[in-house]
Formats: sequence, structure tokens, C-alpha cells
Amino acid sequence: GRIALFGFAATLVYHLLNGVRHLFWDIGWGFEIPQLYRSGYTVIGLSLLLTGLLWYVGLSIGAAA
Repeated sequence: GRIALFGFAATLVYHLLNGVRHLFWDIGWGFEIPQLYRSGYTVIGLSLLLTGLLWYVGLSIGAAA
């Protein structure tokens, strides 16, 4: 169950960060191919990092209760 919840949390964080990426596209930033790749890899990396941090904090608070 925890693996499924981690995957669900990761998809939500990815969707949030990719939405921010699209907001930058709306203002005209990041359309060159190198920037597209860099922002895509950044979204993936930050998604994993923030999901791990979210789970670390969540499990730490849950263990303290």
C-alpha cells in the first residue's frame, strides 16, 4: 500500500511542478530545445526530491504521534 501511495504522491507533485513549468511557457520562457530538456529533467528530479521530503516529514510526524 505504501508503494502505491508513494507513486500517487509522486504523480501529484510532478503534476504541480509541470504546471509551474507550463506557466513559464505561458510567459514565453523556455522554448529553446536545451531549455526544454533542462526544465523537463529539473521537474523530474524535483518531483522525486520533494516527494521523498514529503514522505520523510509525513512519516516523522506519524512516528512522533
